[in-house]
Amino acid sequence: MNDDPGVSVASLDDVLITRELFGRPARQSDFGVESAALQRLVQLLADDPDALLQRLLTLARESCDADSSGVTLIEHGDDGSDVLRWVAVSGPLSRHVGRTTPRDRSGCGICLDRASPQLFVNPARHFPDLAALGPPAIHEALVVEFHHAGEQLGTLWVVAHRPERHFDPEDARILSNLAGFSAAALRVQRLRVQAEAANQAKDRLLVRISHELRQPLHTLLGWIDMLRKGAVDSDKLSAAYEAMDQTARSQDALLSQLLDLSRIRGGALRVDLQPVDVCALVESLIESLVPLSKRHEVTVKCDLERPVRFAIADEQRLRQILSNLVLNAIKFTPQSGHVTITVREVEDRVEVVVRDTGVGVAPEFLRSMFEPFQQGIHTVTGREQGLGIGLTIVRELVEACGGTIRAHSDGIGRGTTMALQLPICADQLSAA
Repeated sequence: MNDDPGVSVASLDDVLITRELFGRPARQSDFGVESAALQRLVQLLADDPDALLQRLLTLARESCDADSSGVTLIEHGDDGSDVLRWVAVSGPLSRHVGRTTPRDRSGCGICLDRASPQLFVNPARHFPDLAALGPPAIHEALVVEFHHAGEQLGTLWVVAHRPERHFDPEDARILSNLAGFSAAALRVQRLRVQAEAANQAKDRLLVRISHELRQPLHTLLGWIDMLRKGAVDSDKLSAAYEAMDQTARSQDALLSQLLDLSRIRGGALRVDLQPVDVCALVESLIESLVPLSKRHEVTVKCDLERPVRFAIADEQRLRQILSNLVLNAIKFTPQSGHVTITVREVEDRVEVVVRDTGVGVAPEFLRSMFEPFQQGIHTVTGREQGLGIGLTIVRELVEACGGTIRAHSDGIGRGTTMALQLPICADQLSAA
């Protein structure tokens, strides 16, 4: 016998006995009791969704005469692999709530892969992570998967620590029914968390809007007051008017962003799709940004891999999209840095890539940077970044044009790449 709890000593076939499960005689169903229990769960779902999972696990133990029960959820790792987390546990194994196991080293993972109830006997003989749990030993484990809208979420399981307890087909039927409530409970919890996050984001937005509006207005009022009092020398008038103009234009841009977001949220966004010469548009945009790039001491260049066919897009909106991406790249690239805009054909799409040598993006922010009110770069640089809705609008505009956009960064200090693709117009070529 192997004394190392981290080493499996039996094959999967030795511990997986699902075929035997459905060959066992099933006890008599008590639909009346089951129906009453399910009705209580439905009421609890409405009254106290936070308590639903734990009550469901208690019901699973009682209905299946099990010793422990639990819910395991799928979590996606950054490396593309899945782990399974014990998010709720009832019974002697409850001290292990929160633990994670690689999906490919778990009986729950096998259940998910086969998408059907699975029964294991003394599974710790094959799964090292279960062997490491210590007593009480798991004699039998019955696992069922659950999902929502076609997406697998996790598993619901019951365990018998008593050697004399054997699960039967009736236990599998009951557990499968309860798994549906697991999905509903988790869905309600997720929606509530999302709603709370949205409310908090709106609160932050109101504070941010107040700041973004108040500060420039104070600047304008200050200049107006000085001009009224004649406190600006004649040789400084041009600079004063320029400062007031820039302030007013920044406010106009801010209000335009808010209006765009309102249109998007209300489903009122309209685009005029036409053939667009993306190469010519990019050249024009870069020329208009020369003063800004010189002021920031950032080199901006374009790499046009002609011939490039026209894209199908809204030209005005595409200019807005690219302006946002390039301005962000310049803004968050230090002096002597570089911003490169590449235009090329990729299969049946026109691709525009904006790559910079700037501050980069943290991995945890990269996944949410297109969501509204996100300001991850602001936390890195300490600079003001506006409302955090610019990239949300960019994504919505790109998708309205039938395109896609994605972001990539190798981390803080390693630059950022934004790549958008648009449908191609097959019969028109950009001029060389």
